[in-house]
Amino acid sequence: MHPRLSVLVQIDLNGHAVTLVVTGEITLTNQKALPPLVARARTVFPEATITLDLSASHLVEPLAVELLERHLAHPALSGLPVVLRSPVRSHPAAAAPPTPVPAPRRGPGARHGRRESPHRAHAPTSALPATAA
Repeated sequence: MHPRLSVLVQIDLNGHAVTLVVTGEITLTNQKALPPLVARARTVFPEATITLDLSASHLVEPLAVELLERHLAHPALSGLPVVLRSPVRSHPAAAAPPTPVPAPRRGPGARHGRRESPHRAHAPTSALPATAA
């Protein structure tokens, strides 16, 4: 299942500013849903400044933002340019190297190899009966 986006539309009382606040995870797959919303806001408020706010998103892939910028710069979106407010933090893999996970410590009681159960009956080492000498 793909991560979902949530978009809150904030409209200025005068209709001069429209802000689309996006929350959730912005990925290469689901970023395609945002340009149609910007276009819809542009048709309803043609003279308004439209801001796409990604700062509330908790996970943003950098390539998704790059693709989104290309879509928003497309000539089909006529009117004033769209202001893109990028997130402060981006995808964790792109921001910092992963922290190494320490190897688990083995306690003094840990054994390796075949485990012997005290309840298991051991087979005799020789099948011949003992003889008296």
